[in-house]
Amino acid sequence: MINYISENTKVVLMLTAPLLAGQKDEGIKLLTQKEYNALEECLIDLDLKPENLCINTPDDIFGKLWNVIDEDRLKKLLSRGFLLSQLIERWSARAIWVVSKYDVSYPGILKTRLKQLAPPVLYGCGDAALLNQGGIAIVGSRNSDIQTTNHTKRISRIVANASITVISGGAKGVDITAMTEALKTGGKAIGFLADSLDRGAVNSEFRDYIKNRKLTLVSCVDPVAGFSVGNAMNRNKMIYALADAGLIMRSDKGSGGTWEGAIEQLQKFHYVPLFVNLQGNQDEGNLALIKEGASEWVNPLSPPAMRDWFQKLNLNKQMQVAQHTDYEQDKISASVVQNVDNPLSENRNEVHIPAIEMYHYFREVMLKYMKSNDEPIHVKELSDIFEMQEKQMTIWLGRMVEDGILIKDKKGYSINLQPNLNLLK
Repeated sequence: MINYISENTKVVLMLTAPLLAGQKDEGIKLLTQKEYNALEECLIDLDLKPENLCINTPDDIFGKLWNVIDEDRLKKLLSRGFLLSQLIERWSARAIWVVSKYDVSYPGILKTRLKQLAPPVLYGCGDAALLNQGGIAIVGSRNSDIQTTNHTKRISRIVANASITVISGGAKGVDITAMTEALKTGGKAIGFLADSLDRGAVNSEFRDYIKNRKLTLVSCVDPVAGFSVGNAMNRNKMIYALADAGLIMRSDKGSGGTWEGAIEQLQKFHYVPLFVNLQGNQDEGNLALIKEGASEWVNPLSPPAMRDWFQKLNLNKQMQVAQHTDYEQDKISASVVQNVDNPLSENRNEVHIPAIEMYHYFREVMLKYMKSNDEPIHVKELSDIFEMQEKQMTIWLGRMVEDGILIKDKKGYSINLQPNLNLLK
């Protein structure tokens, strides 16, 4: 595992992290997230990064920051370099890495979805690249009955065999059941922990999965911090933000972390579509979440069915964004990452061309769907199946015809059995 910590991240740690075995420095008040965000905005206005605060910083720079944070307090926080170096040795011994929003390995999806709520630093163990790959968040009550446990195991096995990552919180009950069952099946899992990452990192049950890049444990609290209700509630949004969909296996009604996290998504954040399992489970809480706006779990019964459902779900999400895009343009403004420090993985944020990428994804899904049908399919039927505007469906199907991938006749569209294979590269 790579344990490099960038200079920017070290400064963010000194400003926001406890550093002393999970306890705050005596006499020094750490920056809250709101305070850190204000400081970060001020640094951006000054064309500076956090590392500049420790590199021959002239006094007038601190003077410009006085209305954001007290100068004396800032300097005391920045004097904790020795304490940080001790912690870095401890983290390194446990293969724990740390990234901030200034590192390319910080999950881009968290910055995009959470914005100002994105934690300044993340601690983790395992392949950091897995955090950018999406998946299904499977969560539920700590107190699960046998029926819920068995359904959780079955669904997690299907998800894993469909090559979809299971994302959960690692808590007792549904969360840990979903994670461990996916791993035992040969799949991948992410555990977003609310406490005790250092114990999870050396847990013999997890060690081989972490080593083999099957499991990534991550947290936004100090690795030795104990459990707190506030941290547990805060990480709920992180779990959903990393996922493409959320599945709630069991929830109490009106209280508990599962309920609060679901209501937060349904009424405030809307990061992902939320589904509730009702198979053999008609608990009050599950039914109440349906009334609050969650959907009943569609319950794909096999890995191929799960993959098809998952691909369709992602295609539909992209279509909703794409309805307002000019698809005839081949060149779209691209977003690029800045302030890149030494990454933890080979993955890098690259320049993307969204319209082209969405068309390629559409083409892949459409080919797979059409291969399962012997007869030509009409555009209206495809529009209904994929819940996509008929006009946009016609545009992209027409492009596939122009590319020689499909043929069109009076009955509809079908696969060209003798395509120009160069166009499919």
